[in-house]
Amino acid sequence: MQVKRGAESVAARLTCEDVQPYAEKKGRLPEILDHVRQLEKASLHAVSRGQTEQDDDNNVVGLFPGEDHDADALASARDEAAKPFRALTRKGFDEELLSDPGHVQGFREAAGALLSIDAQLDRFLDTMSRLDRPPENLASLFDGDRETFSLQFQTLYGETT
Repeated sequence: MQVKRGAESVAARLTCEDVQPYAEKKGRLPEILDHVRQLEKASLHAVSRGQTEQDDDNNVVGLFPGEDHDADALASARDEAAKPFRALTRKGFDEELLSDPGHVQGFREAAGALLSIDAQLDRFLDTMSRLDRPPENLASLFDGDRETFSLQFQTLYGETT
């Protein structure tokens, strides 16, 4: 289980009494999803700042060929993306580093992962919302699952006689 945890700690864990209920977890997910979306914006800022005019001319494929794009809307999106980038105080979120193509490539790769995480969290929240409807709800599902997990943990980690 965990190094240097006594039998009392193991016994408490086997009951699953201190486990966070599904409804509480569901309540935190929108906050996490919002954070992921802020990171997406920050990545957009890094990638768009790291592009050169040559990149814009040669490497960008339009989603809707032949259609004109609103330059003001694009500029507004870039301005909006800069806010979370500048608000992050973590290592790597530094305007000066955006002149390094390798650094910008890291943001490009992260953007793909963030979009995937966003979609997965969105689907998970949708699934939880569908499960949280009568005749069952998240609380009743949690109670049943907690009992099942407790029995399985007892089988795996409980004392044998």
